[in-house]
Order: sequence, then structure tokens, then C-alpha cells
Amino acid sequence: MSTTTWVRVPLGNASIGPESWQNATIRNIKTSQNIARRSDETLGLGKLLDELPSLRDEVAKMSNEKCHQYTREVKKVALVLRENITMTNESIKRLIKMKERLDVELEHTRKDILNNNSNMLIRNSRPKREKVHDGADDLLRTERSTLKRIKHDLESMLGSTKLQLQVNGKCRKRLGENAQERGRVLELVTQAMSFIKSSRRPQTAAGEVYRYPSRTCRPDRSIVDMETDPLGPLTPEVGESLVEAKTVRSDTSALMKQIHGCIEKARTESSMIHHSVNNALNRKVAETVALSQSLNRAKGSTRMAIHRTQRHMEMTEKAWGYVQGPVAVEHVTTREKLDRPIVSVYQRHPGKELPEAKHLIEASANLDEAIKSSGKNLAHLHLSRLRLKDDIRDKNAASKIDSSIMRMRRRRSDYRWVMEGAQHERRQPNIR
Repeated sequence: MSTTTWVRVPLGNASIGPESWQNATIRNIKTSQNIARRSDETLGLGKLLDELPSLRDEVAKMSNEKCHQYTREVKKVALVLRENITMTNESIKRLIKMKERLDVELEHTRKDILNNNSNMLIRNSRPKREKVHDGADDLLRTERSTLKRIKHDLESMLGSTKLQLQVNGKCRKRLGENAQERGRVLELVTQAMSFIKSSRRPQTAAGEVYRYPSRTCRPDRSIVDMETDPLGPLTPEVGESLVEAKTVRSDTSALMKQIHGCIEKARTESSMIHHSVNNALNRKVAETVALSQSLNRAKGSTRMAIHRTQRHMEMTEKAWGYVQGPVAVEHVTTREKLDRPIVSVYQRHPGKELPEAKHLIEASANLDEAIKSSGKNLAHLHLSRLRLKDDIRDKNAASKIDSSIMRMRRRRSDYRWVMEGAQHERRQPNIR
């Protein structure tokens, strides 16, 4: 096999190719280097400014963060609204209880007025002699005017309470509507709100693994730091409703204090006037009984005087009969005659007149006058006895009526009776 031998011929520094040809190649090399340098510069700028492949995830994280931040703030606002609804409900409950107490006190006042009217009507049934205006009548009229004034005050307070309940209801409705409107963005959020009251987020997990480890957590704002914004979590409507709820609760508390004071004042005044009327009726009954006892003693004394006068009159009539002498002439004895023998013999001398006949006539006239006077006195005593008897009867009737009024007032003092039934209690008590 033949072999080929290569012979290296030194060229030296001589250029074989043309210079233009070399220059074209050098220009191509420099151009390529410039393009490569500009490409590297563009690549570096692109690394700084161009979007990364994780753009969608980062944008989604930012949007989710904004949504979560807004949702947390709305959640706080919703919680405050619900707390205000709860406080408003409690305020309404307390006001309803006060209204019930006010209704009970107004019912008691109306029953007292009805009882007072019944007392005055029953007292008008007293005998004419006992219808003289007295202190008990004055106190009953005072009680009636006082109870009517208390009733007017309670009715006015009841009207204010009803209006306040309506205001509370409107405020609660407004808060509920706002809470429902704010809750429209909380459908995908847990209903546990215990952490909303704190100023930071709940740490259910470590901070670096909570939802998005790489995101920067902004501090949560409290509702006090929030400003009203029509497009923010705290809208002007919500702010106005919260301020209105606070004002309404304050007004409700002040009204309840007024109601409590009005009820206590009504109870005190009604109790005082009630006891005053009872004491007056007690004293009137005691005075009537004392007078009735005095009348009974006077009646007994009058009866004894009648008996004494009757006996004296009978004795005087007998004495008058004795002075008149026998009725028939046949019954006149000789010693009783004016012309009996001793007198006839005595009168034989002139001027010997005896005053026997004159004395008998005067004695008869005096006895007759005494009998008439005794008869008049006896008639006067009988008339006085009848008057005392009528007065005693009237006093007993009046004391029974006042006693029945006192019993009725004590019986109705617990207010456990129905007004509808009392309206028909027009029958007078049996005092006979």
C-alpha cells in the first residue's frame, strides 16, 4: 500500500486572500459581538422588568389578600351591627318590662279611681242628717283629684314609652337591614367571630404557613380607625345607623329612669292619700260611734225623765181629784161641805168669812196648771226621745256605711278584682 507524504511549506507573513475579503469577515464578527452584547443587556433588563411565569399566582394572591382584608373589616362591621342589634333587643326587652309595670300601675290607679267613685256614691246613700260635709268628703275629693293627676301622668308616660318602642323597632330594623347588606360578602367566611374583638388575626397556624407564606400581612384595623366610605366596609348608612342606635339606647335608658321615678312617685302618692282617707274614715266611724253611745245614754236619761214626769203627772192628777172632791153631791160628806154646822155657827157674826173656798179654787187651778205643764213636758220628752231615736238610727246607718266603705277599701287594696265586675256594683250595702 502506497503512502502519501505531506510537505509543509512555510507561508510566512504573506496574506493569501484579499484584504476586502478579510475586512468583510471582521465586520461580521464585530457585528455578531455587538448583537450578542445588546442581547445580553436586553436579557438582563428583561430579567428585571419582564413578567414572571408566576404572575397569575401572585396577582391572585394580591386579589385574595385584598378580598380577605375587606372581608375581615366588613366582618368586624357586621359583628358591631349584630352586637348593636343585640343591645337594642335587650333595651327593647327592658323597656317592654317597664311598660308592663307601667300598665299594671295604671290599672291600679284606674281601680283606685273606680273605688273612690264607689265610695263617694255609697256615702251619698247616708241619711240626710248625716250628709253634712265633713273631712272624709274633702279627703275623698282630694284622693280623686290626685288619682286623676297620677293617671294623666302615667298615660302620658305610657304614650312616650310606646313611641320609644316604635323608635327602637325602626332602629333595630335599620340595623338588621344594614347587617344583612354587609353580610352579603361573608358567605364564604366562617361564622365564628370571637377573634374579631382583638386587634390581630387569629394564629391558628404558624405565621409563615398561614395561607400564603410569602405575602406581607397588613395589620387589621378596628372599626374605630375606619372612616366612612360609600365604597368601604363602613358606609355612611352603617355609621349613621350605629350612631342612631347609640342615641336611641341612651334615650331609652333615660326614659326607663323616668318611668321608674314616675311609678315610685305614683305609688307613694296613692299610698299616702289612701292611708289618709282610711284614717279619716276610721276617725269618722269612731266619732259616729261615740256620738251614738252618747245619744243612747241621753235616750236612757230621757226615758227615765219621761217615767218620772209620768208618775208626777199621775200623782198631780190624783191630788187635783182629791182637791175637787167627790163627783156626785150624794158622796159629799158633812165635814167636806162649805156650809157645815161649825162654819154656819161661825158666820153668824158679821165679817167672819173663811178663805177655804178661795184656797180650794186656787189649789185646783194650780194643780190643773201643773197637770198641763207636766203634759207639755211629757210631750216634749216624747218628742225628744223620738228625735234621739231617729238620730241614733241615722248614726248607726252612717257608721255601718262608713264601715262598709272601709271594708271594701281593705278588700280591694290588693287589686285582685276585675274592673268590669266592679262597674256593676251599684247596689247599696245592706245597713238595716
